[in-house]
Amino acid sequence: MTAFRKMLGMPGMLRTIHKIFSKIRDSRTFATLPKISITDHLMSGLAVFGLKCTSVLDYGSKRLDVATAKNLRDLYYVSTPPSDTYLRERLDDITPDTLRTAFKKIFARFQRGKGLEEFEFLDGHVLFSGDGTGHFSSGKIACCHCCKKELSNGNTTYSPPDVCSLRSSSRQTECDPSLS
Repeated sequence: MTAFRKMLGMPGMLRTIHKIFSKIRDSRTFATLPKISITDHLMSGLAVFGLKCTSVLDYGSKRLDVATAKNLRDLYYVSTPPSDTYLRERLDDITPDTLRTAFKKIFARFQRGKGLEEFEFLDGHVLFSGDGTGHFSSGKIACCHCCKKELSNGNTTYSPPDVCSLRSSSRQTECDPSLS
């Protein structure tokens, strides 16, 4: 396998993303350096999806598992995994535009390496499916951007207006989440 093809595998893509995330400066100012870097927070946030955690809270408990801790360290390059609460607090300060460079770099490599060809659907177009995830919801915590859902039992849940996009193909057995 050529070095370029290795960059299209998950370890290569995570290495590239880590390199880009390590250049992102922390927007907060601290009297002393925080024990957990913003890069560890960003990579842990990405790991929530890559490790298929159902929520940030699920990540919080899984990060203590030996196998997950090893994956966070070896695949995601996370030196000190943050707690779910600290992860939320720190990632709330990150603007989505800050992460765009990583998406563009990975997408360009994937496109250049012909990684999208197997997902071509009609006349060379790639099919992306969209789905509101609904995984991250609360009956107590909300902000002005949250979607409000009133349930038949009288309870109300709030969730961010997330949309998850997926590359999909009739030849694939599982959809791949996109970095949107």
